[in-house]
Amino acid sequence: MQTDDIKGGINMKIITNKSKRIILVGVLALILGSLAYLWIVNNSIKHMPMFASYAKGYDSIQELTDDSAVIAVIKAKEVVDEWVVSGRWPLKNVEVEVVKPILNVKLSEHLKVCQTDGIVEIKGERYHKSFPEDPLLKKGEEYLVFMRTNEDGGYTILGGPQGRFKIKKGKAYSMKYVNEEAKGYCKVDINGEEIDALTDKIKKCIVEKEKK
Repeated sequence: MQTDDIKGGINMKIITNKSKRIILVGVLALILGSLAYLWIVNNSIKHMPMFASYAKGYDSIQELTDDSAVIAVIKAKEVVDEWVVSGRWPLKNVEVEVVKPILNVKLSEHLKVCQTDGIVEIKGERYHKSFPEDPLLKKGEEYLVFMRTNEDGGYTILGGPQGRFKIKKGKAYSMKYVNEEAKGYCKVDINGEEIDALTDKIKKCIVEKEKK
């Protein structure tokens, strides 16, 4: 009787181990299948960089301030909306949080910033379209932005890369210093200026704006 019990225990252990192996193989197959699907999807999307000719070139902080409805240091969050206009212009709204209000916003206020970026289908082919000099705001990164108001209540950064400045360790940089593609677009030259000192300059520009 004892021998039969031992044999039964061994058989159950073998069956249990076999079941575990089957489950493990199934899980691995599912993971590999998912990875293969993502690889196929990603590799079926062709990249189509777009080239912009901005309506206005900005030469100074004063000019940017004059055209701005909102000025702030913001932190990029998530993409919250995306859509395609006329079948060829992919747009996204990026949610941002105000970490340093300067003009017409409050601390910790959440805004939507509209940018051109996304997937479109043209003649059965899928393309990722974006402006290399003005890539999507990157989640977790901070920027000083000069923005106009959109009809839907969201915002657009003035002049693409011209109206945003990357913040690193409390210092501001024109996008041409952090993105090679932006070099031909940014005339306002800010290279490692303390954000507090730059904010003071902007506030003086706001005073001049209000006099006009």
